[in-house]
Amino acid sequence: MWNKKGQKGHLQSEETKRKISETMKGYKKGPMSEETKRKISESKKKQNKKQTKEFRKYLSKINSGKNNKFYGKKHTEETKRKIALKLIGENCHLWKGGIAQEPYCDVWGDRDFKEDIKERDNYECQNPDCWKTNNKLCIHHIDYIKKNCHPNNLITLCFSCNSRANSNRDYWTEYYSAIILMKTQPEMEFSGSIT
Repeated sequence: MWNKKGQKGHLQSEETKRKISETMKGYKKGPMSEETKRKISESKKKQNKKQTKEFRKYLSKINSGKNNKFYGKKHTEETKRKIALKLIGENCHLWKGGIAQEPYCDVWGDRDFKEDIKERDNYECQNPDCWKTNNKLCIHHIDYIKKNCHPNNLITLCFSCNSRANSNRDYWTEYYSAIILMKTQPEMEFSGSIT
C-alpha cells in the first residue's frame, strides 16, 4: 500500500483503516454507468481545451530530462516483454476486434486521389485546434470505415491530430463531419458548435 508521500509498504494504523473504511461506505464498485462515462468524457474534453500551447510547453519542460522521474533508468528486458504483451491484440485497451486488418477501398492506393483531398484542404491540417507539433499530413476517414473513401468522408490532418482522433471516436466523427459539411456546403447555416 502507498501512503500520502508515495512510500510503498507503509502500514496504516487501525484508526486510519477505520477512517478509510467509513469514507468508502456507499461507494459503488463495478463497471461505470453510461451516465458516469459521459460525465468523465465531458470533463476530459474541457480539461483538454483549457491547456494552452504555453501550458503544454511548460508541462513538457518541467517533465523533461533530469526532471523526469524515469531519467537515467531503463526497463529490464522482462518488463519490456510484459509491457509488449499487454499492448498486443485483444489485450490492448484500443482493440476493436481486428478492424486494422480490414482492407481499404480500391481508390485508396491512388496517390492522385489523396493529393486531390489534400489540395481541397489547402495542404493544411483541418483541425482548428491543431497543436502544430507535426507537419506531415495524412488523410483521415471521418467515419473510421476504411472502405468508405467518398471525398466527404475524408479530411486532411497532421499525424498528431490523426493520432488524437483514435480516442473518443464519436466526438471526432461529429467534429470532422461538421468541418467537411461547412467546407462543401458553405451556404448552409450551421447551428451547432465544432469547438
